[in-house]
Amino acid sequence: SLVTAENACKWATISPSKGAYNFDDCDYIYNTAKASGQAFRGHNLAWGNYNPSWVDALSPDDKRSALVEYISRVAARYPDAYAWDVYNEPVCDDFPFAAAAGLEICDGTDDGLNAIYKNSSWYPDVPDALELAFTTAADALESVNATGVKLFLNDYMAESSTGVLYAAKADRVYTLAQQLLAKGIPLHGIGMQFHLDLTYSSFDGVRANMKRLGELGLEVHVTEVSCRAKVAPEWSRSFTRRPS
Repeated sequence: SLVTAENACKWATISPSKGAYNFDDCDYIYNTAKASGQAFRGHNLAWGNYNPSWVDALSPDDKRSALVEYISRVAARYPDAYAWDVYNEPVCDDFPFAAAAGLEICDGTDDGLNAIYKNSSWYPDVPDALELAFTTAADALESVNATGVKLFLNDYMAESSTGVLYAAKADRVYTLAQQLLAKGIPLHGIGMQFHLDLTYSSFDGVRANMKRLGELGLEVHVTEVSCRAKVAPEWSRSFTRRPS
């Protein structure tokens, strides 16, 4: 049994104002999980979106310092966590309706990062923000003798190595994982967010993608699952019919 907070352990909740920390909500979930014999999975230490406005207003150097200070403090506070999503949703999108959905499109430029990262609160101001987040989290956990906590990269629509909606982003996540591991970055797993409907048919690609990530020595967690039910028109009409 495992517990994950949706928003209680995010930066905007814990430190909405510069220099101020409020751990009440995250502490409650962590302590309740421990008391119930459940694993606690932290979400998340760094995200390019939905950060407090004071973070976005910082200079690049100050952003870097803030990232290190925040992750050091938060990760060390929860030594009995099972895992953390260290960095959430860093990878850019290029599936057919990504632009219409308001998502960050891969620009295809050679920026030394294989055009993997999306622009965000951290990139490009702090080009090594993702690597820095992982090394900082590992150092913070080591300082409290919590070296068994697993550190994850988490992203959406990258679960399948096949299909026009998923394959390119899944490849970018896989490439990013390879690069991080080659540099000795303490990455232990990939979190996959599944947002499906009843027509989803990429399960062979999901298996293949999980397999290749596993062959890198990584765990794979399904961190979100939603399934939209497409209702046939005749059923839809029946749902809206009023009693006579």
